[in-house]
Amino acid sequence: MLALFDRLRAAGWTVGIVTNGTADNQTGKIERTGLAEATGRTPDQDALALYRLRWALDDVAEFVAWFRAPHGRTPDAEVS
Repeated sequence: MLALFDRLRAAGWTVGIVTNGTADNQTGKIERTGLAEATGRTPDQDALALYRLRWALDDVAEFVAWFRAPHGRTPDAEVS
């Protein structure tokens, strides 16, 4: 994998890593595997935080759509 990154960078490509894990967990993995050196930089903590926020907002949007949809008559609906 690292050799591939080296070849891509030599060809003028910009190489980056995007992850949905926690910053502490993923940063450690990236540093231990040498991917930070292969890409030429370490993970941007703000980018990781923004990705996690987007992921959370996608979940909220899904639940809002579900709550706004018509509901059938069920024992749970009757109680609420």
